Amino acid sequence: MKEFKFYAIKGNMLDLVIGIALAGAVGKAVTAVVSNLIMPFLGMAAGGINLLDLKYTLRPTALDPSGKVSQEALSVNLGLLLQAFIDFTLLALIVFILFKIVHRMRKSHPDHAPSQAKQEELLTEIRDLLKKR
Repeated sequence: MKEFKFYAIKGNMLDLVIGIALAGAVGKAVTAVVSNLIMPFLGMAAGGINLLDLKYTLRPTALDPSGKVSQEALSVNLGLLLQAFIDFTLLALIVFILFKIVHRMRKSHPDHAPSQAKQEELLTEIRDLLKKR
């Protein structure tokens, strides 16, 4: 339990929880933008069709003699597939941009660079001492 408290308080666990929460929120926002903004414009550019309704029917609906549906249609929802692809691409782009920003901020942070240099210096000293033995 002591180790778990140290791990949780240290910040790694908190960082992970915050990252997951933000990823979920960004994912929902991206999905909303794609479905409510990008897809309608793409549909308009494609001739005024609703791309979400775009599907390829593998098997049509089968009716029994009384006219009731005996077997539902089987189709590939191409519009939903396109939307998921655009969602993924946009989300990957956002994550990449955020990664680049955070990486740049870490590089320029004054506390980050000296600690790495100091670690390298200490490792070099240890290496030199081991060579002398």
